[in-house]
Amino acid sequence: MIKLTNILSEGRSLYVFDFDDTLARSEAYIYVKKRDGSELTLDPAEYAVYKEEPGDEFDFRDFNKMLRNPVAIKDNMRDLKKALSNRQNKVTVLTARALAFPLRYYFKKQHGISPYVVGVASADPKKKSDWIEKHIKKGYTTIYFADDSAKNIRAVDALKTKYPGGDTLPKVELMYHDSSILSQEEFINKIKTDDEFAKKWGELGPIYGKQWRGWDEDTGVKIDQIQNSINLLKTDPDSRRNIVSAWNVGELDQMTLPPCHNFFQFYTRELSEGERGLLLQPYGLDPLTKEGRDRVWKENNLPTRAISLMWNQRSVDTFLGLPFNIASYGLLLEIIAKEVNMVPDELIGNLGDVHLYKNHIEQAKEQIGRELSMEEKEEWCRNNSNHMDCPMYTREPMELPTLKYTKYLNDVDEVFKNLEVEQFEIENYESHPTIKAELSN
Repeated sequence: MIKLTNILSEGRSLYVFDFDDTLARSEAYIYVKKRDGSELTLDPAEYAVYKEEPGDEFDFRDFNKMLRNPVAIKDNMRDLKKALSNRQNKVTVLTARALAFPLRYYFKKQHGISPYVVGVASADPKKKSDWIEKHIKKGYTTIYFADDSAKNIRAVDALKTKYPGGDTLPKVELMYHDSSILSQEEFINKIKTDDEFAKKWGELGPIYGKQWRGWDEDTGVKIDQIQNSINLLKTDPDSRRNIVSAWNVGELDQMTLPPCHNFFQFYTRELSEGERGLLLQPYGLDPLTKEGRDRVWKENNLPTRAISLMWNQRSVDTFLGLPFNIASYGLLLEIIAKEVNMVPDELIGNLGDVHLYKNHIEQAKEQIGRELSMEEKEEWCRNNSNHMDCPMYTREPMELPTLKYTKYLNDVDEVFKNLEVEQFEIENYESHPTIKAELSN
């Protein structure tokens, strides 16, 4: 979804807006004041199935924060007001919720606008495209559709082929039509190559990187937590205060999503004599005296300490998110260990709300694997000569690979600015076939 198309003034036009998907994925709560004075706090999922009772008063104050981020929502709101400024336009907010009145009240009270709000009571994209087609058949010659959901955009996009406009046919026009219907590969490439596109659709607000490297102080000074952490590891490696935080309370409402992994902490310890001996093995130094080993150790600047990283995560998508979190923090540990000349030790995850989405259950079962049947084992043996290696399960763990990281630069800031994939080499990596799953929020 990018920008408004040219608006045609002739004919009967219908403008349709939808904000549901981003709001449903947000942490914007809905507050309901009951007739007896009590108050309910509903998350978006609870609100979707809530049955209104006489005397209910709805407070959508959290939605005001969401309307600033991401850009898609802000632009939708801006263009909703623009469409409403022309009284000849028929403007509708189409919601998957069954309750339409509370949203009408919200738009009126909070923003002084009165769009017609329709609840289709279904998250099925076809319901929205069917609703639009019904209005085409009622005589609307031009439909403008803006949505924050790629699925809904695709469903309505199919109507463009059926109603391309012209002398006799109505016209369906997507007010936003770029990023929502790009493939993942196209979107990534456009983010990399199109600065204007990246500025609008790649901006997630002041999230992890900004907080790690440029936390804003009231004085205007930016705090580089990564640099401070590295300095502390070098000067006071036993410190229990070596923490990097992404949870900037003053900027949470500017973020598309508050940080899931919100802080991490480093711990270090001295290497034992046995561990130091293992590091000396490549040098063939076992026969040397302790003094000789210490000299060679110093001359080669070999590590004397091990470093561990523990990260805290408030919310965990077990199937899709957690593997990425493990890999990314493992890589960060490797990079910091190289920077401070320590040996990577333990990677520790402190996980809060750990969940497995319903549409990931079958994939998770496949990931866990099952015991092979006798027929499957016999089939494997027929196709492989070494029967001793016959697997017992469909997805047995494989040998761990080895990561080699070559550090090119000494300055930490330049290290992070100039990281290249060629600096990392994964040796002896094997994996089972990919298991795909849809992203859920």
